[in-house]
Amino acid sequence: MYFTLREFRDRLFTPARLLIWAAVTVICTISGPFNSLQLFSLPGRALFWGLVVAFAILLANAVLLASEKLPRRGSRLLRWVIESVVFGLGFTLFLMGVMFAMFPIQALIFAPPLVLFAESSAICFVVLLVKASLQPRRVQTDPDVAFLKRLPRRLGTGLMRVSSQDHYVEVQTQMGKELILMRFSDALDELSGSDGLQIHRSHWVSRDAVDGVERANGKIVLRLMDGTVVPVSRSYKSAAQDAGLL
Repeated sequence: MYFTLREFRDRLFTPARLLIWAAVTVICTISGPFNSLQLFSLPGRALFWGLVVAFAILLANAVLLASEKLPRRGSRLLRWVIESVVFGLGFTLFLMGVMFAMFPIQALIFAPPLVLFAESSAICFVVLLVKASLQPRRVQTDPDVAFLKRLPRRLGTGLMRVSSQDHYVEVQTQMGKELILMRFSDALDELSGSDGLQIHRSHWVSRDAVDGVERANGKIVLRLMDGTVVPVSRSYKSAAQDAGLL
């Protein structure tokens, strides 16, 4: 719990977050959205929107952190939709609660709850899309992992999957694929200490590369961030659950 709170604190108090808070507060103070131009004076709007924007940033980061701690179910797009809906619901309840406390009669004039929920959810979803497009996900692999020394430089070190192929292992990174002549068991030994696990007698995956969980013909498969699907066998299901992948 302590480390989660520290991580949450570190997310909030960054120059970028403070800049976003200040910029959005100024924009809302000047433009006066949701009839706040009529309800507040200029200093009142600055104080009101400063607090509301601070809460929105706090709520958004809390929702994202909670989502990261939960098992990765469904696609990344589905997670964004769920995160946006949760944010929209929390933001609407907070803002309408504040407005009813301050202006019991004018609260519904300020913003109809359904409109506020739809707009805040949509804004959150767009922000997640933009953030993902500006900062593409990268798989991080410890450079000390012995197996990486076998990879050609052109494949990089973003290891996603290692699979058994007869007397070879097929290695997939974010840069491409390669067949390496070695036993799968030896590859697993050299992968020890990396942030990944065996999920099938013939497959090893990096935790960072997993983008969702699906069912195909009654069997569980993990979908990787490039769209590749890898089966989870019954023997390794509990290990995948313990790792938070299911």
